[in-house]
Amino acid sequence: MSKGTSESNDTSEELSNIIPSQPQSKIKNMLEEIELLALHKERGSGIDISSFNESQKDKLLDIMAKNEENAFSFYSKRLETEKDIEIKRLDTSIVNQKTLKIIV
Repeated sequence: MSKGTSESNDTSEELSNIIPSQPQSKIKNMLEEIELLALHKERGSGIDISSFNESQKDKLLDIMAKNEENAFSFYSKRLETEKDIEIKRLDTSIVNQKTLKIIV
């Protein structure tokens, strides 16, 4: 028994040397995300939440809501950027046409 305990202590010491210290909340969030990914991968295309307790279901709903918000803001910014690029493209074509008229 003591050999197994010493091996786990050695492993945790090795990990602490390899992985830089991170805030506990950040590590906890990463572990939760990994756990959700593992559940998703294990169950196939869907997540079976029948075995979840209420706090896990609430946490899953919070994560899904945050994901929706992030996706919405990402695509909104993406549309704004595409619009700005098109406006700049039109501006440069107008400048090129004016330049050609002046040259000709």
